[in-house]
Amino acid sequence: ESLAAALDDNWVVTMRRHGATVVGRTVRELVFRSVHTRQNAELQLCAASLGGISALTKGETALSSAANLTENVERRLWEYWSSLLNM
Repeated sequence: ESLAAALDDNWVVTMRRHGATVVGRTVRELVFRSVHTRQNAELQLCAASLGGISALTKGETALSSAANLTENVERRLWEYWSSLLNM
């Protein structure tokens, strides 16, 4: 119940000493969000070492989500990641 409450309308929550929980409407979206959450965390850590960083505005977040979570982008990334598993 507490995890569901923490997620509310969010896609990711971090849990002290337990990593993170990521959700998505589909398996492809879940994988997309999981992979990009890890990549973004790594990039933010690197950026923070160079100086201050600022969060995206709500408008920027909405535009980014609309561009990144299109069916075509999800499909192409899924195909790419699947090909890596088949190597």
